[in-house]
Amino acid sequence: MRGATWLVVSTLAGTLVACGPGDEAPEDAHVRADAGARLDVGVEGDAAVTTMDGALGDDAGVEGDAAVDAALARDGGAGGEDASHASTTLEDLGRTIAPAECEFMRRCVGAPLLEMMFPDGSCATQLASSFDEVVVGEARRAIGRDAVRYDPSALDACLTALREADCASVGDWTSACSSLFVGSVALGGACGWDAECETGVCWLEDACPGRCVARGAEGSPCAGSSCMAGLTCSAGTCVRLGALDEPCGVGGCLPGLACVGGATTGRCRPVAELVSRREGELCAPPWAYCEEGLSCVARGASMTCERPAASGAPCAIGYPDPCPAGEFCNGAVCTTYRAEGAPCASAVECRPGARCVPGDGTPSSCEPAGRDGDPCSADHDCLSERCLERRCALPGC
Repeated sequence: MRGATWLVVSTLAGTLVACGPGDEAPEDAHVRADAGARLDVGVEGDAAVTTMDGALGDDAGVEGDAAVDAALARDGGAGGEDASHASTTLEDLGRTIAPAECEFMRRCVGAPLLEMMFPDGSCATQLASSFDEVVVGEARRAIGRDAVRYDPSALDACLTALREADCASVGDWTSACSSLFVGSVALGGACGWDAECETGVCWLEDACPGRCVARGAEGSPCAGSSCMAGLTCSAGTCVRLGALDEPCGVGGCLPGLACVGGATTGRCRPVAELVSRREGELCAPPWAYCEEGLSCVARGASMTCERPAASGAPCAIGYPDPCPAGEFCNGAVCTTYRAEGAPCASAVECRPGARCVPGDGTPSSCEPAGRDGDPCSADHDCLSERCLERRCALPGC
């Protein structure tokens, strides 16, 4: 199975954030989803994260967490009893689910980590855009070949599960949400996307189509999100995720837990312990972050929890970026994000979700993430996080 990125948002079979315990902080200390920063938080599954302006319709002009709150209020809450979504079209599915997913992540990983994953409160717009490109894109192809049926009557149960799920029970809501797509391909049959399979997952190796296979048990060969619940795919093998107080191991921790203390000696602990350093205390991404309202700022050979910088003020690179919304730290001062089409040296200079795309004989520039079929030079140029033969492509086939 071809995966997408290390950053996980859920493709109706995955969960939420991040990576394995062996990952190190990036050389470019800006924390941005599209800059390759990694957070070591319990995860199952895989998916792409990107952005599209206006993906939230009437709420598109609302900034940050306010966009999530406005969308939840409009819909009567994520799965609220006074709201029914049984007539939601495939085209509206992403912007309906995204605010509820962001609220789940805000509740379960906390505001500091959510801000590092989605700067300037861009969670709902980025998730909706990724969902539209990857999940809806794959669904259209699968529906076209009669391999999948979309069932909007399952959406209320999906949103309710998101609202009520325990942070350690990600499978409760991913199972409910996976019912939105009803597959018709039996085990062993040809497939191009997980949801096409009646059970199990679609195993895509070097060529299309793939075949529907049962999820792998511990020790089984794997790719992407093909392992059973409680396991993750590491180096091609299904390995067990660490439980509370267990060593992080090679696979990381169960959902709701984080690897605290480092790859070698770290143990799986509640996520809150990962973001508990106070002002003036030392911090060490990806193993120790600051509490809400602070940034882990590089000061010489060490990093310290500090208050954010003011607009246009001197700054140092930090996790999350210490500058106000609409600005980034260029290593010296808080600077306004580059406009679309403006020259750039790194993705951190572009607005959240945009990419710093190399030109064809011209300087790199800030551009929207590419959609299926758009030209690309690397996976991160694409909404799907997959660049194939210099064109953006969906993860399936």
